[in-house]
Amino acid sequence: MYQRNLISRKVLITPQEVISKTSSSNTIDAGKYLSAIEIAEERFIRWAIGSDYYDHLIDSKNVLVDSINKADLQAKINVSYRLAADSTNPDSQINIGDVINASENLSATDKKLWDTYLWKLTAECVRFVALPENYAQFASQGIMKNNPETALIGDKASMSVGIDLKDAKWLMDKWLEDRINPLIASMHIWLCKNKADYPKYTKKCECEEDGIATEGKTSWVTSIYDDDNYGGCGC
Repeated sequence: MYQRNLISRKVLITPQEVISKTSSSNTIDAGKYLSAIEIAEERFIRWAIGSDYYDHLIDSKNVLVDSINKADLQAKINVSYRLAADSTNPDSQINIGDVINASENLSATDKKLWDTYLWKLTAECVRFVALPENYAQFASQGIMKNNPETALIGDKASMSVGIDLKDAKWLMDKWLEDRINPLIASMHIWLCKNKADYPKYTKKCECEEDGIATEGKTSWVTSIYDDDNYGGCGC
């Protein structure tokens, strides 16, 4: 998926990639995720895969448009957006100096990691970080709720009702425990099992003396947050 990177730095994921991998409504404004991407990647992804490996992936996934590659990238952007002749869409026309984010730029092994775990994990982390801002936002009047707590009547009776703060906190807790943490744990186990293919992944993979994994034999890794070099399997 070829997308213009609309952030002023290299990142792993684009807003459209977030939407395609989460349970978000397809009608949601992709811009709602734009400001959450950097925070989510720095909070979760850089730590989960290691700083050096993260930097390697964002360098690989983002390509600067120049006079040599512009025509080729323009054609690929057009296919991705299915807007080959639509000059009204700002993302359908690229210029020299733009940055194009595409998983197709990754190596075969890095692309396998992206498709298997990292795309889904990063998307879930971005949506998690974006959730509070979708509940409330800064305005000239102060911090304002985005949706009313009581149902509207009359012509707008069919509109959905915003959740309260207690529900928002519960949702974030469940999101972290049931979606993000298990994905991080499973990805670590998978990377350790395929360690030979991922030399840039330097998180410690604990094994017995005979090389058999001592952790990760269940669906949950209980020691995942004991320290920076949490356990896993594979040698």
